[in-house]
Amino acid sequence: MFDIGMSELLLIGIVALIVVGPKDLPALFHTLGRFT
Repeated sequence: MFDIGMSELLLIGIVALIVVGPKDLPALFHTLGRFT
């Protein structure tokens, strides 16, 4: 769907961890998983 590599995905994950916080991260990935 998206033309991104593993390094970009890792960078997005780190940014999401900083922005959202560790406790809300599973809910965020669950929401993202529904859209992809």
